[in-house]
Amino acid sequence: MVSVFAIFASLHMIEMKELGVGLAVAVLVDALVVRTILLPSLMMLLGRWNWWPGRIRVTKPQLVAPAEELVGV
Repeated sequence: MVSVFAIFASLHMIEMKELGVGLAVAVLVDALVVRTILLPSLMMLLGRWNWWPGRIRVTKPQLVAPAEELVGV
């Protein structure tokens, strides 16, 4: 993606150059900073809270009406 956005920087229109450089920098920052540094460190800090749903606890069985009663057939 960075190389595709960098192609925009070689165009003659200044708006396209700004767009290409901006998108290329955004993708690089996301890939390098967020996904390699920030995300793993936050996952380490949060520990078990990462896996929020965890185990589903069922206290008592729920009774479910048959589909015919719900539709009214």
